[in-house]
Amino acid sequence: MNKKADIWISAVIYVALGVVILAVVLAATTPAINKMRDRNTYLQTKEVMHKIDSTIKDVLREGPGAQRTASIEIQRGEFSITTGTDNPTTTPPTIAPKKINWVGPSRYIASQEGSTITEGNIKISTTKQGSQYQITLTLDYTNALAGLTTDLKTLSGKYNLLIKNEDAGKISIKSI
Repeated sequence: MNKKADIWISAVIYVALGVVILAVVLAATTPAINKMRDRNTYLQTKEVMHKIDSTIKDVLREGPGAQRTASIEIQRGEFSITTGTDNPTTTPPTIAPKKINWVGPSRYIASQEGSTITEGNIKISTTKQGSQYQITLTLDYTNALAGLTTDLKTLSGKYNLLIKNEDAGKISIKSI
């Protein structure tokens, strides 16, 4: 056989072997990388929730007229604020939910499926959604605030929020 042909055949075999090895390594590490990315998104969003909760507590503690700004970034998922409207004239009086929620798809399991854990004021739950999970982070102010108003319903991206104590436990959240 020709020496030049042997060299070319060896080169092709080495390149093919390198491509196969890279494909195997990539196939094996991609799920782990995606899970780490989802975990990072969950942890960053949990920090945002702690920051908002801390800011609301500070503003409530300082009294009417107090206000603070909070810079937040929501990378993935759906971040929403439910204000609700209390109706004290009904029997029994109804108290509408006042919640701040984040719901996001994930390959990372934040809590045992079907159960809710509490970390500070944040309630964390995980549910199975097909081949992935859905993580829900909730700050519930239904019994803690007299009112919650906002000009925002869902958030995604970077925001500067103005959190203000309007009066007697009524909090407003606005984008600035």
